[in-house]
Amino acid sequence: MRIYLFSGTQHTPGSVANQMSGFAQNNNDYSPYLRALIIALEKWILEGKEPPGSSYPTLTSLTLASAEKTNIGWPDIPGVPYNGKVNEIPLLDYGPQYDFRNVTGILSQEPPGIKSEKSYKTLVPRVDRDGNEIAGIRSINIRVPLGTYTGWALRREGFGAGDLSSLNGMLIPFKTTRKERIEAKDPRLSIQERYGSHEKYVEAVRKAAQELVKDGFLLPEDAEAEIRKAEKSDVLMQLKENKKRLKI
Repeated sequence: MRIYLFSGTQHTPGSVANQMSGFAQNNNDYSPYLRALIIALEKWILEGKEPPGSSYPTLTSLTLASAEKTNIGWPDIPGVPYNGKVNEIPLLDYGPQYDFRNVTGILSQEPPGIKSEKSYKTLVPRVDRDGNEIAGIRSINIRVPLGTYTGWALRREGFGAGDLSSLNGMLIPFKTTRKERIEAKDPRLSIQERYGSHEKYVEAVRKAAQELVKDGFLLPEDAEAEIRKAEKSDVLMQLKENKKRLKI
């Protein structure tokens, strides 16, 4: 058996602002990594070739915790609310012929009743100092981040403030320069502080892609596509142009 978590993803990646939360949706696309795992599953069945080992947060690895801010390590990002809200799941009663623990039997009561007012204890992935999840399959976007990628978002005023925003997550971009970061009082390092130049950013993406291919979580052709995307991106290109103008 294998269990995987695609770190820092929402239900499906989005590229537009979420009206309910007021933040950009999480565009961290897990499909390239899912492709690699589907092919690995096929080879496991047909050829007996072992797929990559399970990758998900656990209590024993200290990468899973209750949702309180200090427990998961959520940083104080200006303008981004955090209240530890999670989907609480009650203990349900599907009738005497259903074994809830082993998920077997006959559902004789539908919709189910509630066995107890006490809900399951819900745990969530711990995050690093950027607010990105530590465990699971960490994509290139998480290994070489341009922001904080969450699988959750809170509704803003006028939309049921404080409740979870359905299946939406957030992309909270890093500031470009150290000066901008300090002015905004953002504890997360700026893109410039992380990578220094466009070329070094591309090199970091290349290294992450190669590691993911080696570990079996990314196909070589998808790795090349991610590297080309980084090369064509405008990450730190404006700073490069500014330096050229100063030299002139």
